[in-house]
Amino acid sequence: MAGFLDGPKLNGKEQPGNQSCYTFPFKGISVWLEIDSVSTKYAVASVRERINIPGFQPHVTVLYGIEDMRPADVDAELRTIAQNVPPFELNVAINRFAGGYKFGDFRPFDMRYFQIEYEEHTGVLDQLHSNAAMVLGGGVATSPAGFLPHASLIYANLGDPRFNAKDAANLVHQYPGLLTEKVLVSAMSVVSTHGTPDQWEVLSRVPLIGKKEN
Repeated sequence: MAGFLDGPKLNGKEQPGNQSCYTFPFKGISVWLEIDSVSTKYAVASVRERINIPGFQPHVTVLYGIEDMRPADVDAELRTIAQNVPPFELNVAINRFAGGYKFGDFRPFDMRYFQIEYEEHTGVLDQLHSNAAMVLGGGVATSPAGFLPHASLIYANLGDPRFNAKDAANLVHQYPGLLTEKVLVSAMSVVSTHGTPDQWEVLSRVPLIGKKEN
């Protein structure tokens, strides 16, 4: 199952394929949360149409760079965790960084990024992250401030002039739902993140099947 974002049709036409390549590599197996948001799909498709960069499924990374486990073993551990995790909603963390989103260049990876910041108020996501880190080990998705969940929407090469801070602000203005929509999370994905983002592959999908407490 490919990891690329299948963008929606705009103006009745299917969006073109990707011709350009990223120059920054990633590594290992990652665990993503699948996010379901109309605004993110259309926002990403609009950027891809304009500057023709490879797309990938918008996601919230739970763990990144797991290198000492087979994908099948990662999947099995996640299915055990998922039995006790019900589907949940993410809210935009509007008070984090620049009003709920972040744009910049990340020099350790020689990459440019645009992301929407999220938070979850019941503790389900923090517990999921903690449980996954404990049983899978190795992979991390934290900052010095701790686990700050966010949806990575756009990656570009470091300093790419085709997508800058003004473009990021315009994207949020054009698609205001990016900063207002609650996002439903109903599954995790096991993803091969070896190589550049245009080489990533979603290997399996793990539905969250826990029951909500009354």
